[in-house]
Amino acid sequence: MGLARKAGRLKVGAAACRQALARGEARLVVLACDGSDRTQRTFQELAARAGVPVLCPAGKKQLGHRLGCDEVAVTVITDPSLARAVRQTAPGAGASKTRG
Repeated sequence: MGLARKAGRLKVGAAACRQALARGEARLVVLACDGSDRTQRTFQELAARAGVPVLCPAGKKQLGHRLGCDEVAVTVITDPSLARAVRQTAPGAGASKTRG
């Protein structure tokens, strides 16, 4: 996922993720399972309105580590094939919250 970020196929942070959802670019929202209730609720609602699936596979530190950051609460994948691959291979994907 770190390479996808560098290639521009992934948005990190609330503002960039909101923008990607608003522009119709989002293919998958990845939320940290230990993110704040407000962040969880906000992005679940935005994703539902946009018809974008949501995955909660890891905590903020784990998600951040995968992206080369300290902690990440929300990221949006904009590449369709990458979104499919992440949904299929994410730890706990079968038990995660998904929409769409």
